[in-house]
Amino acid sequence: MKWIGNRYFYDSWEEMCLPGRVGLLIIDQQNDFTHPDGYYAGRGWDVSMLQDITPNLNRLAAAARHAGIPVYWSQNIIKQGFVSDAPVWLATHANVGLKALDQTDFFTMEGTWGAEIYEECDVQPSDIVIPKLRSTVFHNTELEGLMRAHGLETVVVTGQVTEGCVDNTVRGARDRDFYTVLVPDAVGSISEERHQRSLLTWTGRIPTPTTEQLGAYWEEAESP
Repeated sequence: MKWIGNRYFYDSWEEMCLPGRVGLLIIDQQNDFTHPDGYYAGRGWDVSMLQDITPNLNRLAAAARHAGIPVYWSQNIIKQGFVSDAPVWLATHANVGLKALDQTDFFTMEGTWGAEIYEECDVQPSDIVIPKLRSTVFHNTELEGLMRAHGLETVVVTGQVTEGCVDNTVRGARDRDFYTVLVPDAVGSISEERHQRSLLTWTGRIPTPTTEQLGAYWEEAESP
């Protein structure tokens, strides 16, 4: 902790991630994005990195629960008929396969297997699943309210994709005055180049402990 005048701030990831002041967020680790039978893989996109981070996500979730830290899983949702899409999102989705509003073969459509959390993820009843309609998990969801209700000051950001929903959620968290921690080996993308470029944006600006460092810290911690 450091002081400027009569005000203080945390200056290490250990202080930020102390049980009682932190929540773990796992972004959009869903079947359509990650599973070999999902939408992404079905179009020939490389989902290997998204699959490879799953053990790290499960370890962090288990360590968080051990320390009494809330675990939040975000779930990207597109409503049937694309009624949830503003024009800008219709344009975005057209670039990745949308051809008609009655189309059912698309990623994370509400109520489908593809929208469910990836089957290799260890989701427990005590965890909270947060549906979202936009890129940042903080846009019109219950995440901020849940964190404020429990007095949390920090969000640990993991999941996918690094240059998209992860990056936007980091920005959204900081704009809402949350300390924000990014775990580089627990985020992923279908593009190694974009993944690395996004990580470089945040390296040195926010704390970036590894899964091993953060997992061990929480495993050794006592719940508040």
